[in-house]
Amino acid sequence: MLDEQGEVLAEGSVATTRKGFAQVVGSKPRSRVALEVGTHSPWVSWYLADLGHEVMVANPRRVRLITNSTRKDDRLAVG
Repeated sequence: MLDEQGEVLAEGSVATTRKGFAQVVGSKPRSRVALEVGTHSPWVSWYLADLGHEVMVANPRRVRLITNSTRKDDRLAVG
């Protein structure tokens, strides 16, 4: 999780279930959430939107920071 300035507030994992997402983001104030497109992205994006969050689903092939990278590392996006 990042704040408005891009500073890391928390890192971790979440179970890909409604209960898992509810535990992690259910009590958070309205936030902007970015997801990588994948098998679960349709229902996860709908569920997070129902919780009041703004959700963006990104195709990693269309995100310049990812496509221009020579290695796969999610921390590059926040560093």
